[in-house]
Amino acid sequence: DENSSQMDEGRLAERLMLGAAAHGLGAGIATLKNEGPDAIKPLLGIPADKRARTVVSVGRTDREARKALPKTPGGARKPMDEFARWDRY
Repeated sequence: DENSSQMDEGRLAERLMLGAAAHGLGAGIATLKNEGPDAIKPLLGIPADKRARTVVSVGRTDREARKALPKTPGGARKPMDEFARWDRY
């Protein structure tokens, strides 16, 4: 069924990304929605009768580009207390 296949894709993507990290590679995931699944097929050479819903990219991290990113206090993430609660709303 549709829900279990999406879960299987997520589990596979997770394992691909963990495997990439174990080999010193970076990885990212994209979930394709709306026109994305059909638009990606010609770009990646996926046959028309196959489904493309989750894409994992794997490659070497550009360490110099990472170093050049602006440094912000506390990183790029919001402080946890702005979006998470402990045992209350």
